[in-house]
Amino acid sequence: MTIDQQQRLELVGQMASGIAHDLNNQMMLILNHLDFALRQIPAHQPVRGDLHDVRKAAERCTEMIGSLLSFGRPSAPRMEATDLTVVLAESARLLRRLMPGRIDLQFTIDPDLIPVPADETQVQQVVLNLAVNARDAMPEGGVLHIAAHNGVGGIVLTVKDTGIGMSADVLRRIREPYFTTRQMTGGTGLGLAMVAKILADHEATMSVESQPGQGTCFRIEFPHASLRYPRME
Repeated sequence: MTIDQQQRLELVGQMASGIAHDLNNQMMLILNHLDFALRQIPAHQPVRGDLHDVRKAAERCTEMIGSLLSFGRPSAPRMEATDLTVVLAESARLLRRLMPGRIDLQFTIDPDLIPVPADETQVQQVVLNLAVNARDAMPEGGVLHIAAHNGVGGIVLTVKDTGIGMSADVLRRIREPYFTTRQMTGGTGLGLAMVAKILADHEATMSVESQPGQGTCFRIEFPHASLRYPRME
């Protein structure tokens, strides 16, 4: 990361600090109203399940606000032994609600993934950010394939789409804060910059392959605990 990119990330962090307080207040209001509604609705009502899902999503949002506060300034993720099978299963459940019917969402997950030291919420942010970008790259529909398997050095996670792809010029700039090709549709240019920061904090690597009209594939490798912490076995 260049000095200029780091300075821009720090600026984003300062801006995030200015809005996170208000966002957090709104989320607390939402959570309080959800708790009130859950107390009023009988246990046998099917809508309770939907409200529980909404509450869980709201809790995730409060965690993401915390991540937003740390964006652009040094911070340590809450590293715990994490089973990415569980993280990806939860991500799949959320994404099936986000993806339009024209997109074929596929998951191929090794059932014996080795746990890695990771912040579960931040890893899910990575998956959701990449998946939403893939969705936007397939306006006419296509296939989004998310896979994870044990690699030689760690867990290999791939997010591959059959979308419009990227030119070499765009590919070189995707990690830049505020760079976006979707200004007219609300793109902020922060999604991949945040992904890059989260992966750097996890000492994970990311490579990208893409060509115009040929789709895009993100390949991420999370190191095993024994590689990050040599004394661990």
